[in-house]
Amino acid sequence: MPEASSRIARVGLEQLDLDARIVDLISRDGVPVPAYPAVAFQVEQLVRSGEFGLDDLSRLVSADAALAADTLRYANTAYYSRGNGITSLQQAVLRIGAVELARLAIASGLAEGTRAQGPLLALRRRAWVDALGAALLAHELAARRGLRRDEAFICGLLHDFGKVIAISAVEHVVSREKAEAMPATFWWTLAERYHLELGLVLAARWKLPELIAQAIARHHDEDLSTSLDPELLRVVAVADQVLALMSGSGRVAARAIARIPGVTEAEAGALSRVVEAVPEFVASFEGKGGTPLPVLDSLVAAPEPPGAAPAETPSWPVRALLGPDVVTLACGELDGDVLTVRGPRGLPEGALVELEVDAPPRTFEVWVTVNCCWQAPGGGWTALVQPLAMTAEAEARWRALGGPGQAA
Repeated sequence: MPEASSRIARVGLEQLDLDARIVDLISRDGVPVPAYPAVAFQVEQLVRSGEFGLDDLSRLVSADAALAADTLRYANTAYYSRGNGITSLQQAVLRIGAVELARLAIASGLAEGTRAQGPLLALRRRAWVDALGAALLAHELAARRGLRRDEAFICGLLHDFGKVIAISAVEHVVSREKAEAMPATFWWTLAERYHLELGLVLAARWKLPELIAQAIARHHDEDLSTSLDPELLRVVAVADQVLALMSGSGRVAARAIARIPGVTEAEAGALSRVVEAVPEFVASFEGKGGTPLPVLDSLVAAPEPPGAAPAETPSWPVRALLGPDVVTLACGELDGDVLTVRGPRGLPEGALVELEVDAPPRTFEVWVTVNCCWQAPGGGWTALVQPLAMTAEAEARWRALGGPGQAA
C-alpha cells in the first residue's frame, strides 16, 4: 500500500507541473500549431472565385502529390464511390466535387503533421482518427437533414482537433527533459482538459469563421439555441457522441446510436453504416508508407507483458496489411475486445491496420487500432490490437477467437 500511495503522489505532482507549463505556453502564444495547408488555401480561393473548370482543379491538385493520392483513394472508398473504381485524377475530382475537394485538401494537409515522429505519436494518431470519423459522420447526418454538408465536414474535422494540438504541446514542453513514462490514459486526460482552449488557439491562428470556432467551443453544450447555426452544431454534437460509442466498443449498432437524443431510427441506421466505413476512410489518408513506429523513448508506459496464452485458447494465423507489405502474425489471448498478436515485426502504434484472420470456417477481415507494441525480450514483437467499427458478422468471428464460450 505505501508503494501505491507513493505512485499516486508522483502522478499528482507531475500533472500539476505539466498543467502550469501548458498554461504558460498558451499565455505566451507559444503553442505549436500547424500552418494552414497551402494547397487547401489555393483550392478554396479558386472555388470561391467561381472561375474554374475541371482541368484547373485537377492541375492544382496534381501539383501536390499527397493531395492527389488522397483524392484518388478517397474517391474510391466504399463510402464515396457507389460504383466502379476510377484511376484518373480528373474523374476523382469530378466525383468529389469542387466544394468538398476544398475540405478534403484541409484534411490531407493536416494528416502529415499527425504522422510526425514524437513520443506521443500513438495518441496523436488516435485523435486524428477521431477527427476524420467525426468529419464523415457529420457529413452524412447533415446531408440527411438538408444542411450544408461541406461545412458539417470541416466542423466535424476540427471540432476536437485541439486534442492533437494539446498532445503536440505536451511533446514540446517535455522535449528537453527525461519525463517519466505514464499510462496512455494520463496523457489523454491531459489533452482532454485543454482541447477546447487549444482548438480555439487554432481557430484564431487560422482566422477560421465564427461557425467553426463555435463548433470547437460549444460541441459539449446542451443548449445550442444561441449559436450561429444550432442545427449544424447539433449535427457535430451527435457525431461527437457517436465517436464516444466507437471508443468504448469494437462495434456500434444502430440501436445504440438511436439512444442519442434527437437521432431518428433512420438516421441511426445510416450512421451505423458510416461507422463501418470510417476505417477505410481513414486509410485513404495513410498512403503506402503507413505510419512510423514511435521513438523508443516514448512517454507512454508500456503495459505489463501478458503471460502465455492458456493452453485451450486456439492460435490462428493473422496477416497484417501494412501498405504494400504483409506481416504474418499469430494471435494470442483475447481480453474483452483486445487481442494480443505476436510476430517478427512491430506494428505502428496508434495506426489503423487491416487484419486478415485465418480462423474457421473461413478467413475474415477486420480493422484494428494498434494500442501498443513492444519488442519481446526473446526476440520478435508483441502488440495489443483492438477492433474498430466491426460489422455484426466480424464481431461474432472476433469473439470466437477467444476459444469456446467466447463468441457473442
